[in-house]
Amino acid sequence: MSSPPAVDGSRDPIFACSGEMAERCARFDWASTPLGEPSTWPASMRAVVGMVLRSRFPMTVTWGDEFVMVYNDGYIPTLGAKHPGALGSSLPHQFAEIWDEIGPRQRAVLAGGESESDEDVPFVLERGSGPEETFYTFCWSHVSLDGQAPGPGGVLTVLTERTGEVVGARRLALLNALAMRTAESTDPDEALERTMHVLAEAGDDLVHGSYYSAGATGRLTRGPGFDTTTRDDSEQARDGARRLVETCWTTGEMTEERWDSGYGVALPVRASGRRVGVLFLGLHPLRPLDGAHRQWLGLVGDQVSQVVGTAASRADEQARVEALAQLDAAKSEFLSTVSHELRTPLTLLLGPLDDALADAEPTLSSVQVASMHQSAHRLLRLVNGLLDAAQRDVEPRPARIEPVAVSALTRDLVLPFEVAALRGGLTLTTTVDEVGVLSLDAARWESIVINLTANAVKYTPSGWVEVELDADGEHLRFVVRDSGIGISQADQSRIFDRFQRIETDTSVSVEGTGLGLAVVAESVRALGGTIEVDSAPGEGSVFTVRLPRLVAAPSEETEQRSTIAAEVLARDVTAPDAGEGSAEAMPDDGRPRVLVVDDNEGIRGRVAGVLADLGSTVTARDGIEALEILTDLQVDLVVTDMTMPRLNGLGLISRLRADPQHSGVPVIALSARAGTDAATSALAAGADDYVTKPFTSEELLARCRSTLELTRLRTEHAATAARAAMLAEFSHDLQTPMSVVMSALEMLSLPGVDDDARADAVVRARDRMVVLDRLVRQFLDGSRIAAGLPLLAVTASVDLHDLVRRALLDQRGVVVDPEESGPVRVLCDPRRTEQILRTLAVRARDGGDGPVGVRWTTSAPGADGVDVEVYAAGSRQPSQAPAQHNDLDLLVSGAAAAAQGGTLSLGSTPQHDTRFVLRLTEAD
Repeated sequence: MSSPPAVDGSRDPIFACSGEMAERCARFDWASTPLGEPSTWPASMRAVVGMVLRSRFPMTVTWGDEFVMVYNDGYIPTLGAKHPGALGSSLPHQFAEIWDEIGPRQRAVLAGGESESDEDVPFVLERGSGPEETFYTFCWSHVSLDGQAPGPGGVLTVLTERTGEVVGARRLALLNALAMRTAESTDPDEALERTMHVLAEAGDDLVHGSYYSAGATGRLTRGPGFDTTTRDDSEQARDGARRLVETCWTTGEMTEERWDSGYGVALPVRASGRRVGVLFLGLHPLRPLDGAHRQWLGLVGDQVSQVVGTAASRADEQARVEALAQLDAAKSEFLSTVSHELRTPLTLLLGPLDDALADAEPTLSSVQVASMHQSAHRLLRLVNGLLDAAQRDVEPRPARIEPVAVSALTRDLVLPFEVAALRGGLTLTTTVDEVGVLSLDAARWESIVINLTANAVKYTPSGWVEVELDADGEHLRFVVRDSGIGISQADQSRIFDRFQRIETDTSVSVEGTGLGLAVVAESVRALGGTIEVDSAPGEGSVFTVRLPRLVAAPSEETEQRSTIAAEVLARDVTAPDAGEGSAEAMPDDGRPRVLVVDDNEGIRGRVAGVLADLGSTVTARDGIEALEILTDLQVDLVVTDMTMPRLNGLGLISRLRADPQHSGVPVIALSARAGTDAATSALAAGADDYVTKPFTSEELLARCRSTLELTRLRTEHAATAARAAMLAEFSHDLQTPMSVVMSALEMLSLPGVDDDARADAVVRARDRMVVLDRLVRQFLDGSRIAAGLPLLAVTASVDLHDLVRRALLDQRGVVVDPEESGPVRVLCDPRRTEQILRTLAVRARDGGDGPVGVRWTTSAPGADGVDVEVYAAGSRQPSQAPAQHNDLDLLVSGAAAAAQGGTLSLGSTPQHDTRFVLRLTEAD
């Protein structure tokens, strides 16, 4: 702006001041406006105009109904390109874009209303460069006329533009939100998603955006983004966005371009000092791209770079922590698995030895010696396997060819993985054909089977694993399939190299030495065979091993070895011998009944033998078989292994605790897994005790005796509490009739009581004595039931209709269904049956919301029974058999029904929510 001219002393005094607008006002042709010559202006207007022109604050005064404008130098930026044409023109014409917002308020002030003010009011102004978002704080005051001058007067506007402050605070808030809401992100993808959510909330500055990441090849790929509009990008904008992103990636600098729809900006994103992507942003068309705007966009790019870099660093650190945790978990799992595999044969070795040493003259039976011999061989094989794994790479040994029963050995090797797969939620299917005795190196064959099966289980987070062995012509074929994570084509060429691991983005652990498949490949080559892999990421893997099928005559050693393995397998998978697992085989000799559950026949027999001194034993091979036995047999104690096929120990304990019939049966858990975690899991599931293998006979017997004694004490305590509750209930029920009888007797002893009162007292006392007689009989019956004695019943042939009428004569609201209840005679104890019907009527009325009904029908043909139903609508009665109910009356009613050859049950129908059914024997 040029310097204002010197003040001309000939000017009108109101314009006699410095400034551009004073000069323009002095030269302006006011006569061409509704205001006329300044000399004719009212004094109040002249005074206000003079004040406006001399003020440094942005001001304007509008005069008359036309709102003719006079403004000062400070108001010029508000007008923009509208200056100087706005001088002397109409305010509604110059600000037509916002007149709908400010017009009513201007007119109200012009009409003499109160002054108005407001802060940080948003306006979209047209100032020469298109619509622009602005913010103003203003005050509007009425300028009244002086004296008798005609006209409405004017409006003085004093304002301050606050656009920079408001937009700056808004942009600063966005930067703070980016920092705060992405601070906890440990994954770059998650951090970018959060970043886009934050940017999407800045709709007044940014309308859309996308992040482009650079892959390993350096090619940009569009990632997460946001869009706050329903725009339909023009081809110009789409091409421009791609061009901006590519240019920014190439130059590493912020690039910008303007299109018809607004500005687009591309910002480089860096992490750890290198470019990792590009952030593209579409700017709001109401915000000009000035220096402050560019500076803020640079800060946004820096903030996003920091978010991405921090998240990537945290992800790397978390990955390292998880890798260490996985390594530690793998070590713990390895030690736990080895412990489990070693403890089972140790139990079968140490148990008989401890028993023999405890005797004055140690002796071992031939059965015990055979079992110990078998366990020693299994233990030796496990130890040799561990030593071979440690020494294989240090001192390679040549192939030692010998006759081997391949099928039996393979089954034996896969068996531990079946347990591991079951524990991990996998389905492991083994199909092993009988391929005969072949000449090969048994140790190398073991390494092939173990490593391939272990890898399949390890790299299959969920799904299935299949192991197959068969003879394919002149070749032995061993196949392991899985539904696991798969292997990429690039990795398949190096998976058999030493120290190579498959890197994966999945949660599957890849810790380990990377020797497993290398050992497999070396063993296959040493045996003159081939190995193939067919796999794809996410589609599982298939490993196929082919070896020459060299048939050999089985040697004595091989025959013995094959026999041992076959016997072990037969005892594990075939049905038990006669009497094993049979409820009928358990004698009823009054001693505790113990169910022993273990999938290992040796352990099963060992535990059953030890507990034979405690009571009668029955055995099962797994949880499913144990549950089948318990459907026909009530036992006093369950001793179960924790690791079993089909249903393991934890599953069995949970099922028992959820079954009302067996929820109180004590359970002792046996496991080869030591440590507090294993014991805690078993005890949390509901086990009463936990015994770790190997154990001594004395320890197991002591634990079992202690558990049975504690259970007996708990049962006696519960019975005592039940008897106390029964006595309390009986005492409460006696109080009401006793009080009536005592009151009647007291009345009869008073002098002057008339005959009618005496007769009424006698009737009331007699009625209550009947109730007392019934309660006493009921208590006596309950005592017999508690003592385990049957109730006595005197049966006779009676008419059911008459019996029901007598029983329910004093029961109000009971209706006998005449249509469904015909004449019939039943064989029952009338007194007990009447009491049962009265009890059921009261219970049905208490348990239902509607009237009580009684009806009877004959049972199915040939059943010789009559079902008497007592029913009512409602649902307050618990759905359980009356014989199991806690109340004494229902308990006695159920026992009384059984004493006369009938039954009593509780059920429900769509028509009747409460329904008792008393079955009686139909008389001839």
